[in-house]
Amino acid sequence: MATPQSVIEIGSTGVRLLVAEFTDDRKQNILDRSDVPLSIGKDTITTGQISQETQGLLVQTLLRYKEQLAGWGISPAETTCFATSTFRDAKNSDPVMDRIRVQTGFRIQIVDGVEENKLMYLAVTEAIKDQPIDFKTDDTMILVVGGSTTEMMMISKGKMAGVHSLRLGTVRIEQQMKNLTTSYDDIQRFIEESINNTKG
Repeated sequence: MATPQSVIEIGSTGVRLLVAEFTDDRKQNILDRSDVPLSIGKDTITTGQISQETQGLLVQTLLRYKEQLAGWGISPAETTCFATSTFRDAKNSDPVMDRIRVQTGFRIQIVDGVEENKLMYLAVTEAIKDQPIDFKTDDTMILVVGGSTTEMMMISKGKMAGVHSLRLGTVRIEQQMKNLTTSYDDIQRFIEESINNTKG
């Protein structure tokens, strides 16, 4: 019997847990999964730091996941736990990670933008592998819209040809739009300006 493996992702809008096993022929069996909404990115975007309140909610979530993983015989030390742009952008990410390690046992790895793109590419291609899109012959663009960023991946003949990250995500747009009217024209103008600023 395959040994279960676990991963936790701390993103801008939530904390996700996945437990899976891989068979001898490398097929993946999902055993357990959880998703707890938590707007960590809202803190980072508005203040540049992860607030004490959000830290507390994050610790509670990870303690809950720790109990969940114990049911599968998996310890925090055996779990891959990574964070994306919201931790990269937070000025207090180091003390927050120290607090999490002390209180929960999980060691967080901050994934850089290039590695995040690679992981997203693998996840997307796995998710659509049975769809009638042929990455081996077609040129394709993959857009992954997150809470803090939008990742663009250009695929040529089945291989990664280029990547680009826009500082434009659902949480970032929501926070910026609070200072504007909610008309469609305002939203479109804000998005266009954000893309142009990133390109520049």
